[in-house]
Amino acid sequence: MHNIKKIGIRILLILAVLFVYENVVQFLYSPYNLTGPFIAKERKALTGEIETLLCGTSTVQRGIDPEIIDSGLGTVSFNTASSAQPLDGTYEVIKDMAKRNPVETVILGIAPSTMMNKDGGTEYKTYVYNRLDGIDSKFSYLLHGCSLEEWPYILLYSARVEDYFDGSAIQKNLEVKLSQEYKSGKIINSNYKTKGMIANRKKLKEEQINTLEKGKCKLSPKSIKEQNMKQLVRIVEYCKENQIELILVYVPLSGNAIQAYGDISEMHDYFVKFAEEQDVVFWDFNYYKELKALFTNDKFEDKKHLNKYGAEIFSEELVSVYNRYQSGENVETDFLDTCPYYLDLETLGEKE
Repeated sequence: MHNIKKIGIRILLILAVLFVYENVVQFLYSPYNLTGPFIAKERKALTGEIETLLCGTSTVQRGIDPEIIDSGLGTVSFNTASSAQPLDGTYEVIKDMAKRNPVETVILGIAPSTMMNKDGGTEYKTYVYNRLDGIDSKFSYLLHGCSLEEWPYILLYSARVEDYFDGSAIQKNLEVKLSQEYKSGKIINSNYKTKGMIANRKKLKEEQINTLEKGKCKLSPKSIKEQNMKQLVRIVEYCKENQIELILVYVPLSGNAIQAYGDISEMHDYFVKFAEEQDVVFWDFNYYKELKALFTNDKFEDKKHLNKYGAEIFSEELVSVYNRYQSGENVETDFLDTCPYYLDLETLGEKE
């Protein structure tokens, strides 16, 4: 019994030393302009109030503005999306948030390219882990969403440090983190807006595209991994079981992205069928009547991510469609049978 007590004390001491060490390493080496700490702080401050979750990958994190959603829908929302967020991680985030908040609606962005990944990638799993508040949720994700080899990277910041002798980075971190501004909670990142959203002002410089001819499909549903579809079904079932409204959306792409994908109609048809089978709403804004008029290249930071200005427009359009949908209007008339970038060529072909 005495030996067990001694062993227990030693384990506690080791854990205490490790805890102190990790916090020191993170303070010294974690870049001062990371958005993660600010997101976590805002999320925890709103615990018990969040009614609408904006979920998905970077297209949602950059494309849907929580402030506009709050104002337009009369709700309290939070953007829980992150870069290349794996669907099993999205499931854990939704479940974790619903445990601590009166969640009524989940707006989930469809990201076909991410659904083609067999493994989410350790860095992206770390973003998910950092968005989970509950110890039970964190442990569940480690067990079911991460391999044992990934645990050190996810749990220990020291495992992520690549250069322990980068004096200039340490100096800059100390300079900012010890400042009164940083201590008071000021966000030292010009691209971070609020409630989990990233808002960049950069504009896509590529030539504006007006019409496209369908090419070889490079974004085929055949490439979607089965385990990812199972996780999407799992999210649908969880929302139904907990009386949470689920809206699937495909955030607008630039004409340049659609050109690079060759033909997006196969993917569109795939998710239309999925939504019908699962009895959920799916709005593909790449089939939106006003796609070409509203989402020109100056509304994107790159081919597939909306910038600050594009996100504001998209959020307003999403609010409009959602409110009219809730009032019983037929919002399907807002969407075409084909992507507008293909429309002029198809119409011309019909005339000929």
